[in-house]
Amino acid sequence: MSGDSSGSGEDSDRETHRKVCTVKHEITNANLTGYTEKVGMENFELLKVLGTGAYGKVFLIRKISGHDKGKLYAMKVLKKAAIVQKAKTAEHTRTERQVLEHIRQSPFLVTLHYAFQTQTKLHLILGAVLDLQRPLALYYRFATNSSVQTRRWPPQYKIMSFSC
Repeated sequence: MSGDSSGSGEDSDRETHRKVCTVKHEITNANLTGYTEKVGMENFELLKVLGTGAYGKVFLIRKISGHDKGKLYAMKVLKKAAIVQKAKTAEHTRTERQVLEHIRQSPFLVTLHYAFQTQTKLHLILGAVLDLQRPLALYYRFATNSSVQTRRWPPQYKIMSFSC
């Protein structure tokens, strides 16, 4: 009998240890703009898909109401079902949100403006970075990989670069 009680005692110790080590983070809605408006999908107009990944998509969106009406943002939409399949992925998603929330003042990183969730998705509304370097980089790579090996920029980029 003492063997049975020690076995169940070990099980209860494991259960207690498991409860103590479990950390839960609630992902709540956030408006980090300094205004008190509550936002959701109804406040944004989807314009274009910018990218697709294993856990969701990134959209170019326009705010259609509120103090920043008409402003362009990037919206990262993550599928909850895909994220919760692996504990590490869920942890990385929570960490991404927390890091973006804490480093808002960095001039080198994109700014998190809003975060909210629906029944099936997480939404991170980030400052849109309209990148003019990408067409230049693609043209440069094409020019350097071509058989001619020319390193010429298209005329419109030459004018743009000298007009600054």
